[in-house]
Amino acid sequence: MADFSEETVSSEKNLDDGDKLNLLCAYPDLLSVISESYPHDNPNAANGGKGTEVEPTGIYIKYVPFQSSKKKMFRDSMARFLDSRQPRRIFGLKYNNIVLTDLDSESKHTAILLDALESTSSTTRKLCFNTNEADFQLSLDFVKVLKPSRLQLTFYYNEKWTTLNELVEAFPALFELNELYVSGPVHADSDSLLNHLSKFPPSLCFYYNFLHDGHVVKFFRTLVSTRFEEESPAAIALKRIVNWTFQISYRTKTEEGKTMRGYKLLSKLVADIIPPNSEIMILDSAMGTVERRIFELHLAVGDEQHVIYVKEEVDSLYKDRIIQLANRIEDLKETLVSLDTDEQSVFILFILSVNSSSHFRMSSSDNDTDLDFSDEDDDYPDYDDSDDDDY
Repeated sequence: MADFSEETVSSEKNLDDGDKLNLLCAYPDLLSVISESYPHDNPNAANGGKGTEVEPTGIYIKYVPFQSSKKKMFRDSMARFLDSRQPRRIFGLKYNNIVLTDLDSESKHTAILLDALESTSSTTRKLCFNTNEADFQLSLDFVKVLKPSRLQLTFYYNEKWTTLNELVEAFPALFELNELYVSGPVHADSDSLLNHLSKFPPSLCFYYNFLHDGHVVKFFRTLVSTRFEEESPAAIALKRIVNWTFQISYRTKTEEGKTMRGYKLLSKLVADIIPPNSEIMILDSAMGTVERRIFELHLAVGDEQHVIYVKEEVDSLYKDRIIQLANRIEDLKETLVSLDTDEQSVFILFILSVNSSSHFRMSSSDNDTDLDFSDEDDDYPDYDDSDDDDY
C-alpha cells in the first residue's frame, strides 16, 4: 500500500484536489502521503516544488453521492483558477477560505474528510457551509476543527423554519466569531434578539425575512428604555457592533395583527424614540426605487449615552427591506441598488427587445454565433430555382 500511495500521489502530475479526496476515501491510509503531496520546498516534487501555493486563497469542495452520479464524489472547483502547473497540498494548510457544499452527515466520506482536516491541523479564516437543509451539528463539527473567525451558513430548502433560539443553542461560542452570515429560513422575534444579544459577533447578517417590522419596533423600544450595566455582556456586545444586517418582511403588520398592502418606514414607526436633535438622513434618489433613511438611537450604558446608527432600505420594486445597525456611520453599507427613472426605462426596453427577438434561434455550433433563420426561409419559395429566370 505504501509503494502504491507514493507512486500514485507523488509521481502523478494531473491529480487535482478532487482526485486526492476520492483516493483518500477509497484508501484512508493514504492520508500521510496525500497531506504531504507536492509541499512547497520539497526537492522531490516536480520542479522542486516551484509554483505551489504557500498560502492558498481557498478550496471549494462539493460532495456528490456516488449512487446518484457516475462522476467522482468530491469535486474541487478552485484549483482550475490557480496559475500553477503543480498539484497542490490540500491538508495541513492555513486557508483564507474553505467552501463545503452538500456534505452528507451520514456518509463515511464526510467523516473521513473531517478526520483528515483535524489530524493535519488544517484551518481557515472563513468557512462557507452550504447545504440543502440546515445541519447545525455537522457544520459545528467542521467549525470546531477548522476554527474560522468568519462563518457563512447557507441552506436552500427547509421543510420548516429554523428559529434563532435553535441556531444559538447549536453554536454556543458564536461570540468568538468576528462575523456570522446566515442565508436561509431562520426566524426571530424581539424577545429572542434581546435574549441572545450578548452572544452576537461584531459583524452579523441574517437574510430571508428574518424579522417582522413589529418585532424590530419592539426591539428598538426595549433598547432605548433599558439601562445597560457598563461591563455587562449585552453592553459589551452593543459597543463592539461593526455591522448587524437583518432582512425584514416587506409588508407592515398593524397592531391588530393585520397585514397592510404596503409598508411604513421604521423611522416613522419609532419616531417618538428618535432624539429630536438627531436629523434623519434621507439618501434615496427622488426618482429611484429604493428609500433609504439613517437615524440615531440613544442608549443608556452605565452613566453614559451610547449612540447606535440605524439604516433602513426599502426597495418598492423588488419588495425588499433591509435594516442595519452600526456604531460608526461609515460602517453602514448600501445593500440595495436603486434604478433611477432613466435606468428603469433602459432596463424595460432591454427586456422588451429580448422578448421580441426570442423567435430567433442561435446556431448549435459553438463557434458559429450567427442567427439561424432556417425556419423562416422554409416558409418562402426559393426564387433562385424559379423557371422564369428573367423575372
